Amino acid sequence: MEHTQSANVKAKFKDSGIDALPVDISSTDQPLAQVARALVIGTAGNLKVTTLQGNTVTLVGVPAGVLPLCVTKVFRTGTTAVNISAIF
Repeated sequence: MEHTQSANVKAKFKDSGIDALPVDISSTDQPLAQVARALVIGTAGNLKVTTLQGNTVTLVGVPAGVLPLCVTKVFRTGTTAVNISAIF
């Protein structure tokens, strides 16, 4: 059973992320275990991803910061941005 405080926080901040994990693309493409609500980009660069709609796209010149895009996969090839984390 979910902790009550955690359930209350989720209800209050339903549009916010509730967890974050680093995305390791150092050796291979990284399919995400669940849909990321956003990505945090540590160092600017290009970013190749598959979106929630199933489209694969390379975003050119993504600045460091939060990218509010629902993503299911981050690709090693085609990505030059580094220190990427996924927000769930």
